[in-house]
Amino acid sequence: MKRNDLKLPFQYSWDTALKIYRKRIEFTLTIAGLFLVWYFVFLIIYFLFFK
Repeated sequence: MKRNDLKLPFQYSWDTALKIYRKRIEFTLTIAGLFLVWYFVFLIIYFLFFK
């Protein structure tokens, strides 16, 4: 076997893993962003009404 034959499947799986990982990171960032937005909204409401 040549070195190239070993490299190709690994490269392919690496690209696939990166795509999946990127989707997961975007998903996590979206949830974290929504959580932060709701947290700030809650803080603003809390300070407005319960001061």
